Amino acid sequence: MELRSILCLLLLSTFLSVLVPCDVSAAPSEQGVACATEYIVQPGDHLGAIAQKYLEDRQAYPAIIVATNRKHAHDTSFAQIDDPTQLVAGWKLCIPPIADVPQLIAAAELATGVEVVDALGRIIRFAQLPQRIVLAGKAVRLTADTLYLFPEARQRIVALEGRSPEMIEFLSLVHPDLARVQFLERNAGPEQIAATKPDVVILKSYLADQLGAPLTEIGIPVVYVDLETPEQFFQDLTTLGQLFGNLERAAEVKDFLRQRVTRVTQTVRDLSEQERPSVLILQYSAQGEQVAFSVPPATWIQTTMVEMAGGRPIWREAAQGGGWNIVGLEQIAAWDPDVICLVSYFNDPGAVVATIRTDERWQALKAVRSNRFFAFPTDFLTYNWDQPDPRWILGLMWLAKTLHPDRFATIDLREEIHLFFEQLYGLDRATVETKIIPILRGDIR
Repeated sequence: MELRSILCLLLLSTFLSVLVPCDVSAAPSEQGVACATEYIVQPGDHLGAIAQKYLEDRQAYPAIIVATNRKHAHDTSFAQIDDPTQLVAGWKLCIPPIADVPQLIAAAELATGVEVVDALGRIIRFAQLPQRIVLAGKAVRLTADTLYLFPEARQRIVALEGRSPEMIEFLSLVHPDLARVQFLERNAGPEQIAATKPDVVILKSYLADQLGAPLTEIGIPVVYVDLETPEQFFQDLTTLGQLFGNLERAAEVKDFLRQRVTRVTQTVRDLSEQERPSVLILQYSAQGEQVAFSVPPATWIQTTMVEMAGGRPIWREAAQGGGWNIVGLEQIAAWDPDVICLVSYFNDPGAVVATIRTDERWQALKAVRSNRFFAFPTDFLTYNWDQPDPRWILGLMWLAKTLHPDRFATIDLREEIHLFFEQLYGLDRATVETKIIPILRGDIR
């Protein structure tokens, strides 16, 4: 009787195994794909930008490809995506739930060659890693300083637009063989850039129409970066890691930055609104006898840094434009902030602050009366720490220590300066001590 029961059980299990395949998870993953959104491609869309909008990460575009192609296998109203660089207006895409993204990316086919996703969400393919990289356009210093975080930049950057003697002076420390790099004239056009025979040109994204489009028309690949906010900076580091074939270095740099961001934001997270001082970031500029003050847009890194450091950017509501907004002393007095941090890109900010302090009109301001009127630090002239240069992390720590000295008493800015230039640019302590520390300007304590 016992043997008969065992035989029956064996027969029953064999029968069930025929009805139900062993890999029960395979069917839902391929046939039961869930779409959080069904998206219709619009003219000018890029797959990385769609991934950024719906999946909060432009690098997550393979999940959309896998989900859409699986849907297409059972419903031809969905597109079949064979080339992620080419989208057709009118295609229907399956945007999966964010929770499904890791599993879908793991199932994606590996791209042949090199695939780079830039700040516009464009996917650019190269047969091999680009060996001749050219940097051009206004704000090229910011892109150069970021690319030189990668050791491969010293061999692969063959030309860049020479914007200032200070840029050349700094890059000469980072790249002792800088003499072999060709320096293009300001506002170099497509013809001059093409003459350098680039494999790729790196541009800030706002130059897409002005310079990027003409370069693309003559067959030169372009990769765009933003760098304008900490979050964009982290994403652009991944893009550059793809471009150099060194995602490990991108992760190292991001880890260095994130450790310090976390230290700052965690320290101020419990502050009440009343404990957060009102802060004004003010740019000083002087042309001849004409002096002007301006505030940055609400979306720029200066605003973000104030918030991250535990302050309230008092100018936010009045600065919604796309560039620095000029303000008069009357408006500054109306704001009457607790703290003023002055930046000056072409003058010693410390000297400017010292001069302004003697002006009776400014002495009526709360920040001046309480000795909370500070000069934002800089090292090489024009290398202010408030800009979307990698130095923004030094600016953030300085700002946090300036706004909340008691909470950040243990931050040693001099030591952080050493670590920054050593770990991110490979400069030894002796070089930092002799070439960087002596030229520091601003209120560094």
